[in-house]
Amino acid sequence: MEMNRKLKTILIVDDDREILRGCKLNLEDKGYVVKTAMTLEEAKKYSDEKFDLAIVDGLEGKGFEVCDIINAKRKVILTGEEAYIKTAKEKGIEVYDRSKIKIGDIVKWTLD
Repeated sequence: MEMNRKLKTILIVDDDREILRGCKLNLEDKGYVVKTAMTLEEAKKYSDEKFDLAIVDGLEGKGFEVCDIINAKRKVILTGEEAYIKTAKEKGIEVYDRSKIKIGDIVKWTLD
């Protein structure tokens, strides 16, 4: 881990266990503190914590509910749905098309 970097905390919420596992391992290897959840209910247990970044899958519309309860400096929704993109922008949430982006790139652009 780089010594000049404060430990930054990331919450990743996605209903795909393999994506969560891979991202968690990759980002922890780079020195980040990573917490994960697969559902809105699991994400609620982190509502009292503060994160530098929250990366949230659209979760069939529940991604916005996750963003509403999570305390993060930056929030990102991953989706390919046009309706979600408009709503995210209206709420001030960054949005990326999940088919065209890697989570590692989002972290690099937003935290590094």
